[in-house]
Amino acid sequence: MRFLSVAAIVAGVAALSVYPWAVKNFSGREIGTYRVYDGGRFPVAVAILGESDAPVRVMVDVVAVAPLPEMSAPLMVPVEASTRGRVVFSKALRPREVATSERNLEVPDPLARHIAGLIPKVEPGIYSFAIGSQGISGTGVRSVDIVLRGGVMEISQRVRPLGFFLAAAGLAGIAIALARGHRRTTKAKPPAPRWGRDADKS
Repeated sequence: MRFLSVAAIVAGVAALSVYPWAVKNFSGREIGTYRVYDGGRFPVAVAILGESDAPVRVMVDVVAVAPLPEMSAPLMVPVEASTRGRVVFSKALRPREVATSERNLEVPDPLARHIAGLIPKVEPGIYSFAIGSQGISGTGVRSVDIVLRGGVMEISQRVRPLGFFLAAAGLAGIAIALARGHRRTTKAKPPAPRWGRDADKS
């Protein structure tokens, strides 16, 4: 009983936390990584996308010379994607953390990856990705990369209620098992003797 209850709790926690994290970060295939900010320059990244790439998850890697609390100004990364003159994705990302680097060329830059969002439908063609200068200039950001993953899974809306149900069922099972164990311990106590030093005087 306790084993099944613990297993239900573990499954519920996995459904609530591990499953969404894995879907967001590892589902699909990586299309490419594109530099959109490099030491004050804002190059426009170009990617060729096809229908089979949909949906495309847009992620952002930020590397700075100092942690966020030490930055001189609040950090905001406006991300935009367009094709055929139309904007198909736009998001103002406010990273909660950044990776820091001391410009040591012998050590790869650490990563602080942030999920910007999804491009649900893709028309075959050339897509341009860029970030706005507002919110980045003067903040101490060293580089910003856009990472694209194609054919990603979307989080099922049924998993979250299932996770809550499994966790609740597991906790209820453990409570019942503990209550039964307490009752058995109480019943197992021998009755008080009717005479002698420890006699029941009631």
